[in-house]
Amino acid sequence: MWSPADLLAKALTAQASERPYSLIVLNAHSYDGIVYDIPGVIAYLLDNGVTTMHFLIDEAWGAANYFQATLRGMTAMQARTLRTTWPALNIVATQSAHKSMSCLRQASMLHYCGDAALGARLKVSRFRLHTTSPSYPILASLDLARAQMQDEGTQLLAGVTALAEEFRTQVAVLLGPAALNHARFDTAAFPYVHTDPTKVSVNIDSLGLPAREVKEMLFSDYGVYVNRITESALLFNFHIGIDRDATQAVLDALAAIAATPRLMPKLACSENFIIPYPPGVPLVVPGQEITPAIQRQIKNIQRNGIHVFYA
Repeated sequence: MWSPADLLAKALTAQASERPYSLIVLNAHSYDGIVYDIPGVIAYLLDNGVTTMHFLIDEAWGAANYFQATLRGMTAMQARTLRTTWPALNIVATQSAHKSMSCLRQASMLHYCGDAALGARLKVSRFRLHTTSPSYPILASLDLARAQMQDEGTQLLAGVTALAEEFRTQVAVLLGPAALNHARFDTAAFPYVHTDPTKVSVNIDSLGLPAREVKEMLFSDYGVYVNRITESALLFNFHIGIDRDATQAVLDALAAIAATPRLMPKLACSENFIIPYPPGVPLVVPGQEITPAIQRQIKNIQRNGIHVFYA
């Protein structure tokens, strides 16, 4: 996570060295749901003496944010209002629209606000760098996705945001309140950092299984695919294609996994080899006493994503 204060310090240092930045590039939205208030960040930089007037914003995951009530004001193009104070301000935002809208993969958009010459320069650059044989199915899907969002985008985002909140409530009941990994930011230290309400991180320590194994079980046994995991958490992305049936399928799968007994040797002496893989070296051999310390070690190994075999 980058810091606006650090960026300000670097920009002012560059200016003091008579090597000011000609362009500042900002990442506006991470896959995991960290969202920056881009108009706020740009205003903060300019208010504090930064002279750079050209900004490129990576909004790869933020195309749908323009239709989400709590995130709309943080989007790059909302910074166009700053041009009343700084007329020379030029802002370009890139979006991988297919990541949050109903279009084909590789469908992307380029937005800009700035002086009259900016649009012309962007068009010339596009023809210099882009293919002269575009994919018309991708372009058509992008037009349809834009029309859909114009007609019902606000409604779609409101619905899926509410669905994500319902999911959080149900997860807290199913796995306990500690299962919800709410990102909390000190507003004094991180005044321009927010979270995307459609991203839900679920801690699965209570299941007694590493996240990798839960991910595999969700996919192989229940047809639920989870893209992003950490050692002890799964990240669920509530996009506009998610409905109540899909959400309930995830909850049912988590409930089934939670209700499945975990096999852990209970004998005073092991009848099996207990082998973490990797590296494949036995942790316990037949006849060895399984102490509480060894049981804790086995759980820690599994929590770190390593498979444990009993042979």
